Amino acid sequence: MPQSELDQYNNEFNLAVAYIQQFTPPNVALRYTKIRDEISQKEILLRFDNGITQLKKEWESLPTEEQEKRLLKSGRNLKLDTTKFTKKELREKYFESTMVHDAFIFTEWENGIAWAFRNDMIPIKFRYTNKWGLHLKSSPASTVQFWVGYGVLEKRNGKYLPNILTYNQYLEVRSKLKDEPCEIFKGFLQLSKIPILL
Repeated sequence: MPQSELDQYNNEFNLAVAYIQQFTPPNVALRYTKIRDEISQKEILLRFDNGITQLKKEWESLPTEEQEKRLLKSGRNLKLDTTKFTKKELREKYFESTMVHDAFIFTEWENGIAWAFRNDMIPIKFRYTNKWGLHLKSSPASTVQFWVGYGVLEKRNGKYLPNILTYNQYLEVRSKLKDEPCEIFKGFLQLSKIPILL
């Protein structure tokens, strides 16, 4: 994704933290930090490259069913126009995406980084797992993890439910989306309107 989009995404979190901080008691401090606040981007990429090299060596030893499961997950999560690639090219893209994802989950890239496990920290998470952190869930109407999706309100049985669409789901329904202005979060570029899926 373009760096400008990543910067905008990060800035929205800073704005959200500043907004919410106005309503917290004096003994509560909210802070938004990124891993690259702990170590350099160059070091992060080096650690990931080492992890990916290790995982590629181990890939063939995984059961075929597990390989396909991981590739399918990458297909759901990768922001990619699938019409522009052959099946072989898509599989290669999904494989590379799987390696990056698995390097994050399964390798020791975070050594020396207290990004979610400080003794005085309560991590907030949006994953469907019960292993660590305060679970805020992704969305009442979706199993898509929030960082790979497009947020909408979906009308179901006369109610509007928060939902998160994968990139391919978004492409399928974008003609049905209607933007409604929202004034709750003034000054937030991405929260100035809410897409409604009717």
